[in-house]
Amino acid sequence: PSQTLKNAASNLIEKYITHDKFRALVEAVDADSDYIQERNELVLYIGYYMGLRASEVVDPRNLLLSKLLNSSSEIENKVLVVGKGEKARHVIIPFTLKEKIKQFLSGRRKRTPGNLLICSKDGEALNRAFSSKLFAVAARDTQDGYFAHRAFHSLRHTFATNLVISCNERGDDPWTVVPEQMGHEDFTTTFEYIFF
Repeated sequence: PSQTLKNAASNLIEKYITHDKFRALVEAVDADSDYIQERNELVLYIGYYMGLRASEVVDPRNLLLSKLLNSSSEIENKVLVVGKGEKARHVIIPFTLKEKIKQFLSGRRKRTPGNLLICSKDGEALNRAFSSKLFAVAARDTQDGYFAHRAFHSLRHTFATNLVISCNERGDDPWTVVPEQMGHEDFTTTFEYIFF
């Protein structure tokens, strides 16, 4: 393998977040209200289990209740997300995350107005940098040096890596699945995860 690929793999190792460390990160979230606590935890889960970019989680065009819920008020299996370069892609919502979203919507989010899943208590869109700041504070509060070189985008790297592993286990083609889920336009980006 070329030195470039070795460097890319080394970079992904430094950004990967194990499941145990992810749990510790979520446990470090500490908010003043139950609504904000559950919403903030959900933001991290969305990054880890859907691979969304920090800005995509709070983008007012994404994660709309009207997109997430079907006519039976059940969570859809996929949602259309507008990402980098205004490119739209369908992202799978895994069962684990569907359950967390459903619990949030039928519980603490129930009386919040508006069409956004991730929003302020009054239903307004959050700042574009919200997810990144949330990660940074939770990472700091873990008091674990493991998070020193990791950011919200590390959740996306972790998701992509786990997606390649899952493709290999199921016999799916990662060259098709990974670019579709991640919105990669450059095949070398996908190749880095496959090589890793």
